[in-house]
Amino acid sequence: MSDQSQTLADTLAAMAEGAGPAGPGRDPLAVPLSALPLPPAELVDDLDNATPAAAASRPAAEVATLDFVGDAPPERTFTLTYPFRWNGVRYDAITVRALRTGSLGDVYAEAARAGRRVELMDLYGAMCGLPAAVLRALPAVDGDPIIDQAWDFLPPSARPAAG
Repeated sequence: MSDQSQTLADTLAAMAEGAGPAGPGRDPLAVPLSALPLPPAELVDDLDNATPAAAASRPAAEVATLDFVGDAPPERTFTLTYPFRWNGVRYDAITVRALRTGSLGDVYAEAARAGRRVELMDLYGAMCGLPAAVLRALPAVDGDPIIDQAWDFLPPSARPAAG
């Protein structure tokens, strides 16, 4: 084991016993950066954490078609006060659907590929089958009830923490 790896191993062992850099009762992950081993210099040029190339090259995950017994996942359609055209398609109504687990993951993956954080409007857009930018462009008389319904359909894991 290299000296650097041995130092980290010793540090982690000491932290597990309540001693070391974190000390008793302190965060065991509060390790000084100098204690973390770096990759060998010859591999540094191969590292590229700035681009999500690996995520983009993965094949799409398979999603099954389910025949729900009883109630299907909820959806609600809103007739627009101000219909519009976007990309050559006329919209007189917008349907808000509860997200499926795979769709939720797709929203997060798309944001990661774009190098940004997921916003609630991204999730709402996925629920409506429209980009968030389109929902942002709606007049409030149309957008507010759609957003309110989308909020009600948000899975708990996607809701911002109260505070």
